[in-house]
Amino acid sequence: MDDILKIVFAVATLGHGLAHLAATFNLGRQVGGTTKANVITVRTWLLPNLSPVHAAALAMAFWLPATIGFIAAVPLMFGFPTADAPWSAVLVGSAILSALGICLFSGIWPGGETRLRPLHVFLALGMDAILLITQLFLGWPAA
Repeated sequence: MDDILKIVFAVATLGHGLAHLAATFNLGRQVGGTTKANVITVRTWLLPNLSPVHAAALAMAFWLPATIGFIAAVPLMFGFPTADAPWSAVLVGSAILSALGICLFSGIWPGGETRLRPLHVFLALGMDAILLITQLFLGWPAA
C-alpha cells in the first residue's frame, strides 16, 4: 500500500511540476511581449513600477527553478540516477520558491485565465503546503 501511495504522491508532484512548466512558458511569452487574451499579466506589489516584461523576467527566477525541481524530484524519489539523491530537499526548496513566487506576485498563477485565478492559486499553494508538510513534518514518503 505504501508503494501505491508513493506513486500517487510522485504523480501529483509531477503534475504540479508540469503546471509550473505551463506557467513558466506563459511567463516566457510575457517576457517576449506576447500574451493571450483573458490571461493575467504578471505584476509584483514589491516593485509596482516594474514593467510587465521585467516583472515576468523576475518571476522566472521563482517559477523556473521550482519547475525544474518538481520535475527532477520525481525520478530522484525512486532512486534514479542514484539512491542517495536529496530529493526531499529538492521538493522543499521548490515548494518554498513556488509559494514565494505566488506571494510576491500578488497571488497569481502566470498565464492563468482571469476567471480561474482563485482556483489556480488555491491548488498551487495547497500542493506546496502538502509537499512542505509531508517532507518537513511527516518525513513521508521515506527515501
